Amino acid sequence: MTEMAGMAEKKEKNGGNGKPATLLTDALVPIVLQEFRRLYASLGHIFTTGLATAVVMALFMYIFGDFIGEKLPLINQGIADDAKFYFTLAAIIFSAAALSRWIRTLIYEQHGWLYSLKMFGQTDSHLSYLSSLVCGLLLILGLTVTAILLNYLFNPLPPSLWAITLVLVPASIVYLRATGPRSIQKRQRAPHSCQNTTEHPLVSWRHTRVLSGNWPGANLRVLAVVPILFGTTSLARHSPVVLAQMCCLIGGIILSWTVPFLIAEDLRVTWIERQSAVNHEQWLGAWQKIFQQWTKPIFITTTILCLFSFSVNSANTNEPFALFTSPQLTAAVGQSLLAGLLAAFPVWLAPAFIMQIDGRHVMTNIVLLTLIGMFTGTAIIAVPVLAPALYFLNREAHRYQGGRFARGSFN
Repeated sequence: MTEMAGMAEKKEKNGGNGKPATLLTDALVPIVLQEFRRLYASLGHIFTTGLATAVVMALFMYIFGDFIGEKLPLINQGIADDAKFYFTLAAIIFSAAALSRWIRTLIYEQHGWLYSLKMFGQTDSHLSYLSSLVCGLLLILGLTVTAILLNYLFNPLPPSLWAITLVLVPASIVYLRATGPRSIQKRQRAPHSCQNTTEHPLVSWRHTRVLSGNWPGANLRVLAVVPILFGTTSLARHSPVVLAQMCCLIGGIILSWTVPFLIAEDLRVTWIERQSAVNHEQWLGAWQKIFQQWTKPIFITTTILCLFSFSVNSANTNEPFALFTSPQLTAAVGQSLLAGLLAAFPVWLAPAFIMQIDGRHVMTNIVLLTLIGMFTGTAIIAVPVLAPALYFLNREAHRYQGGRFARGSFN
């Protein structure tokens, strides 16, 4: 009996089947198989979302590729070459950022691969080496495919961009090693304590979350200020008004990129609201109110900065009081109001499109909001009387994506 008990104990230590437990067969293989089962179970959703994402990405690349590769060279070949270089560079950096975000979710966040391997009893040094190896392989594969597609679109890519692609691989690994393991700790920080009891509860606690600044993409708010300040202050240096308005539009589009980050993070915990019978209109309406509050200071500040720059521009001319004559003042006020609208409307319009494809796919929604902002903004710059149509666009887009809150959550 004692001998049989010892054999049973030895068999249990060796994994229950008489074979020694190994990292490959007992940890990595089950994790990979689990990912394949998860993909197979949601194959229909992945196919439709992937197809919509591919259409949006293809449209984005076709529009800018045709403009940079065909139309712009007819005007100025030098500007076209510079635009092609910087556009391709931005596409490579954007791809590296998207891959890094996906890898961090897959490996480093709670219940990711690293978490599962820690439960298996692996040491930190072994896991650090293994995670860096997996990150490197995924980054090399993703960036290589991106570079090949860009090389096909803008044939050929210069050697400098291939070199930048190679440099982004170790840079992304270092970034993931530095920030990935701390992502769980950042999510567990204490929330901001200042709550507005006069707001609806659905709005109040989300507004409190935004005020804390402890959410992915919060730094985009600072980045959005740069083109808006550049555009408004350029008017004081006799720059074209269209350039200033385009800069304000770019700043507004960058600010709208914060919406996908906040929505994707919120969809992780919406099971509470779904069990409390909160419907799509109530949930998305809460976010719409929050982003609508953002638009007011953006619109007012941008308009005042443009008026101030117009006054400085007029003071530097031979007729310093020309701005205060009726036609010039009317034109300056109209152009300033238009610049303020261009800086404010993208973030206000973003909630109406955030669930059109999948609210959980941040990078897809960023590309989608960029296309919508560029199309809508340039149309308003060309024909300012179209500005009231933004209200109808917002209303119809909200109606079209109605009811997607429940099936768009992570759980």
